[in-house]
Amino acid sequence: MAKIKLSKEEKAAQKARQQQIQQLWQSADIKDIAGVESLVQEMKKVLIEDMYQAELDTHLGYGKNEERPENSENYRNGTYHKFVKTRDGELELGACLLSHLRIKFMN
Repeated sequence: MAKIKLSKEEKAAQKARQQQIQQLWQSADIKDIAGVESLVQEMKKVLIEDMYQAELDTHLGYGKNEERPENSENYRNGTYHKFVKTRDGELELGACLLSHLRIKFMN
C-alpha cells in the first residue's frame, strides 16, 4: 500500500489531534480496558450527537439556540432519547424533537 504524503499543514493538524487525544487519555485517568471502552463509547456518542445536530441545523436553516427564520414552519421542540446500534453496542442519544417535520433515520 502506498503511503499518502501529507502537506506541512496536514502534518501539523495531525500532530495537534494526536496531542489532544493523548491529553484526553491522561485526563480520563483510565486504569483498565473497561475504562478505555467507556471513553471510546462516550467519544462516539458526542461525535454522533454533534453530527446529528449539524445536519439538523443545516436542514432547518438555523442553529440551536438561534432564532427561527420567519418563513420556516419547522422548529425544535425539546429532545427525546434515541437508541442507535453500533458495532460496540447500543448508544443512547439525545435527539431533537421537531414540529411539522418528519425525518427518517437509518438505524
